[in-house]
Parts: sequence; structure tokens; C-alpha cells
Amino acid sequence: MVAVFAVQNAETVNIRFLYWQFHDISLVLVILGSAAVGALLLFVLSTIKQVSLVLKLKDAENKIRKLENQLKELQAAPPPAPPEGAGAGKGEDNTLRVTS
Repeated sequence: MVAVFAVQNAETVNIRFLYWQFHDISLVLVILGSAAVGALLLFVLSTIKQVSLVLKLKDAENKIRKLENQLKELQAAPPPAPPEGAGAGKGEDNTLRVTS
């Protein structure tokens, strides 16, 4: 679509952009050049975003792997024994018994 528009508008124009001035340049070059610069910019920005997402994904996968290993270790370990004397002087409902 851009190419068709550019070819149908092939006259020469004067262009001013920031500090630069171009005289008698083909409008085809301006249109196609602008489209190419836009496509290149889009490609660079999307590549940067893609790399960022891949790095985040790898970090999340490493964290998941680490947590899964910790979970396996905790499930394989025997439950800790209650300390000696635990429950002494207390009833089954964990209330203090007073004996006289």
C-alpha cells in the first residue's frame, strides 16, 4: 500500500527535518525511506522487548526449579520430633493443668 502511494506521488519536493534540509528529492524516496526507518525502529524495539521477556522467563523458571527442589526436600524429611517435656503440665486441649 505504501509502495503504491509512493509510486503514484513521484514528484520532487523540498524537505526540512530538524537541522537538515533536502532540496529536490523524490517524494518516493521520502515515503519509502520513512516507512523503512519506521519498520527498522519497530524491529529494534520489539527485539529488545523480546529479549527482556526471555530473560524474565528464564529467571522465573530457575525460581520455580529452586522452589520445587526445596519442596521435595521438605516432603522427604521426617517431621521434627516434639521437644522433650512438651505438653508436660498441659491437657490435651493445650490448657494448663493445676494439680495440688
